[in-house]
Amino acid sequence: MNIFSLPSFSFALLSSPFLSIFNTYYCCIFRVNPQVLELLTGLSSPTPNRISMRAVRDPSSKELIDKALVVFFAAPHSFTGEDVVEVHGHGGKAMTQRMLLALERCAQSVPSLRFAEPGEYSRRAFLNDRMDLAEAEGLCDLISAETDAQRQSALQAHSGHHSRLYNGWREDIVRAMGCVEALIDFGEDEEIGEASLLNQVDQEVSSLVREMHAHLASAQLGERLRSGWHVVIYGAPNAGKSSLLNKLAQRQAAIVSPTAGTTRDIVEVALDIGGYPVVIADTAGLRTGAKDDIEEQGMHLAKERLEQADMQVLVVDLSSLLKAHDAGECTRAFVPEGGNATGAQTILVGNKADVLPFSRCVQCSCSEVGDKESECEIFCHPAVKNISQQTGSPMRLLSCTTSRGVDSLVHCMAQSVRQIFANTGGSRDNGGGGHGEALVITRKRHMQHLQQCADALHE
Repeated sequence: MNIFSLPSFSFALLSSPFLSIFNTYYCCIFRVNPQVLELLTGLSSPTPNRISMRAVRDPSSKELIDKALVVFFAAPHSFTGEDVVEVHGHGGKAMTQRMLLALERCAQSVPSLRFAEPGEYSRRAFLNDRMDLAEAEGLCDLISAETDAQRQSALQAHSGHHSRLYNGWREDIVRAMGCVEALIDFGEDEEIGEASLLNQVDQEVSSLVREMHAHLASAQLGERLRSGWHVVIYGAPNAGKSSLLNKLAQRQAAIVSPTAGTTRDIVEVALDIGGYPVVIADTAGLRTGAKDDIEEQGMHLAKERLEQADMQVLVVDLSSLLKAHDAGECTRAFVPEGGNATGAQTILVGNKADVLPFSRCVQCSCSEVGDKESECEIFCHPAVKNISQQTGSPMRLLSCTTSRGVDSLVHCMAQSVRQIFANTGGSRDNGGGGHGEALVITRKRHMQHLQQCADALHE
C-alpha cells in the first residue's frame, strides 16, 4: 500500500451543529502525533481500535475541557490509511469551540499541526488507495444527499458498485485487445482461426458498446436524481393550483386569493416525494384572452415550463366543470393549450370536491381514484369523461380546503417517479456483494468518459 504522507499534522471537526440532528456531541479527528495526544489527554501510547474515556485538558492551562471518548486507528486500517485519532466529546457550540482552541494551542508545541483543508481526509484516503475516485465522489454525494433515493444512489457509488462495473468493462476491453494482439503476433499459426477469432472479438465489443449505451441512457435520470424531477401544476385561473402547492409544501409558499389570475410568476418548491427529490412549480392560470400584458407574460412562462416538465398536474375546478353541458366546450375551457404537448405524464385533479352537490360521490369507493365509474355520478359525467380521455388520466378528487385526496395524490406522484426510475435503462451491479441494483450515472465526468470510450470502440 502506498502510504501518502504530508510533512504536517492536521485536525478537523467532523460534526457540525448545522448538520447534526441533536448536536449532542462533537467529533474531532487528527493525524496522530504522540505529543499532541499526550498534551490533550495524557495518553502517550494508545491501543489501536479500543475506545477509552479520557479527560481532555487545555495544553496551556491544564484546565479540564471535557471528558471524551478517544479511539486510535492504526495504519493502514483507518479511513485515510494513516495513523488517526478521533476524539468524541459532548456537544454544544461553546464546548466545540473550546476543543478547537485547545488543538490550536497544541500547535505551540507542535508547529506542524494545522487545520485540515476541505476534503483533505478524503483526498488522503484516495492517494493512499483506500478508495478510488468514483468512491470518493460517492462519499461527497452521500454527505450532501437530501432524499432517500439520493442516499441509495450515492451509497452504491461509495460502496464501489460503479467501480466494479467500470473495471469489469476495462477487463473485457483488455481481453479483446489481447486476442487481437495474439492474432497479429501468431496469425500464421494454423491452430488460430483468424476469422472465428475476429468474429468473437467483434461480438464481444459490440455487446460491450450496447451495455455502455444502456448505461449512458441513465444520465438524464441521474441528473434528475441530483436536481429533482420537475412537476408543473397548471390549469385555468382560480382552479386551486396555488392552494394545492401550499398543501403539498405544508406551508404558504404561494399567495392564495379568490381573485382569478393572482399567480403571475413561477413559484417553485423543492420537496421529498416518496424519497425522491421533486421540484414542484405553480404556474399562472391559462385561459384565452389575458386581462393585461403581465398576465400574458405569466401564461407564456407557464407554457414554457410545461414543455420542460417531467410530470404535469392539471387542476380543474369541479364546481364549474360539472355545470358544463357541452363536453367539447368544457374540454377547450379546462384543458389549456400547451398542456401535455411533450408527452409527459399528466395527473388529472378535480379540486373543490368538498362543495359538490353529489353526496353519493363523496361516500363511494371510487371517490379517490375513479376506478368504478358506473357507481359514481361524477365520473360518469360527460365533461369529466371527456377531459379524462383527452389527458389520458383518470380524475382524482381533491379538496384543498379539507385536505381530502392530498395524500392519495402524493402517493400517485411518488409511484409515478418510482416507475420512471425503474423503467429507465441502466446497468446493474451483480457482483462484489451487490444485489443487482440499477446503477445510474450521476456525474458528468462519468458520462463524458464513457461516451468517449463507446465512440472509440464503435469506430
